[in-house]
Amino acid sequence: MYKVDINPITGKVMSYTKVRSNIPIYDDDMLVDDNEISSICVGSTMPGYETPDFSEDYENEIRLLDEVRKKISSENDMDYFIKLVVEEGKDVAEARDSIKQRRAQIEDLDNKIRSKYQEYEDAIRKFWMSKDADADSDYPYYSAAILLIKDENRYLREWLDWHLGLGFDHVFIYDNGMQEHVSEIVSEYPEDKQAKITVIDWGGHHKHIQQDAYNHFLEHHKAAVRWGLFIDSDEFLRFTDGTTDVNEFLKRYEDYTEIWGYELEYDANGNEMYEDKPVRERFTRRTDVREGFYWKNFIQVNRISSFLMHYAQYNEQKHYLYKDEECNKNLFVIDHYYTKSWEEWKVKIKERGGADPKYHKSLQEFFVYNPDMDHLNNGDTAYQAYE
Repeated sequence: MYKVDINPITGKVMSYTKVRSNIPIYDDDMLVDDNEISSICVGSTMPGYETPDFSEDYENEIRLLDEVRKKISSENDMDYFIKLVVEEGKDVAEARDSIKQRRAQIEDLDNKIRSKYQEYEDAIRKFWMSKDADADSDYPYYSAAILLIKDENRYLREWLDWHLGLGFDHVFIYDNGMQEHVSEIVSEYPEDKQAKITVIDWGGHHKHIQQDAYNHFLEHHKAAVRWGLFIDSDEFLRFTDGTTDVNEFLKRYEDYTEIWGYELEYDANGNEMYEDKPVRERFTRRTDVREGFYWKNFIQVNRISSFLMHYAQYNEQKHYLYKDEECNKNLFVIDHYYTKSWEEWKVKIKERGGADPKYHKSLQEFFVYNPDMDHLNNGDTAYQAYE
């Protein structure tokens, strides 16, 4: 089997690659059997591939403008000046005026070409967005938060109350607990709230516990959800634009497959010990350590193919990410309570285990986020185990 890479605008074959385990495959990729690949030629149009019917018109307009520009600017200013004075007999003042006029012509053509390219890109964007819109349908849940959690019941009620309070239609919880189980907390809610929560038993060993959970969600639950937000129990969505309902917010961005979510980091607030109080009340001090390094996006899950760790995989030439000049911080942020107190950090590192088999957090990382608490540092270099 071969994956054929096609220019999404022209439909021309750019390359083809033998499918191997390390080659990402998206839902809308073109796959060709081994016995058919000999009929595929790089540079030719893929048979049956749908392209925008306006593409050729735009390409011709841009090409003609570019040809005129090249013709006018074929000589540099010095050569053109000499030609005007020596060959055409113009005086110096006339030659200088001609050069100014020529520069204005070139600038005007540059602006027209840029404008036409932008117009073309906008048309292409609208074309693929319309394809997504044609495929959209009604879903039982317009919005859902997806959470993987392990032995963190003491934080769960606050997290659930906060996100259900923002108007999420549903919450899917992947429970990897060994000492405690999510159902113990969920069962305390009234029936109408319980109906908004689906708990998936995610116990046992996994090759990549978080990535596997998210891909399991795509396989088994994405048909029920339009927008998903995949976040952790130490992360809280907070709108900064005055929005009070997540669904009303998302309806403004339905043309986009993803909406960038900027993470703000919080430190331990100088707290050494756990207190039975809300996380958002205990930790109010921001830190810029790795701020914005990670991001958690709203995703139209019906449009994506798979997850690689936290991040959705899809054909970026056909699906679009919304991210403004402020990284959407003026719209919403993800408040990340990464370390919490020193006591809680030690539990995270030494007892609970991590979700990434390739990345093991260190006990010493606490003091990177909390340099004011270095007096607690006894040099212990413990690392978090996977799971």
